[in-house]
Amino acid sequence: MILINQKINKEQLSAKEKLFIGLPFSVYFGWITVATIANATVLLVSLNWQGFGLPEPTWASIVIILGFPIGAVTMLKNRDVAYGLVIVWA
Repeated sequence: MILINQKINKEQLSAKEKLFIGLPFSVYFGWITVATIANATVLLVSLNWQGFGLPEPTWASIVIILGFPIGAVTMLKNRDVAYGLVIVWA
């Protein structure tokens, strides 16, 4: 998804192409980012990781706080509002 988005961002797309090609891939890339973060969390839980003794709500906050800069940097780097909106919504 990263490579597809980079390739799309390099192209000069018409408004119609941005709507029907760029937007769906931006949204999908956002969801893949969210899913990757969620899957990493599920993996740690399945491995019975104890989180260095910190309570689960604290780890949930840490994951959300770390996910924000990932989404923000990607959104700003790609100048992609749709991607950012998916991250915010999720």
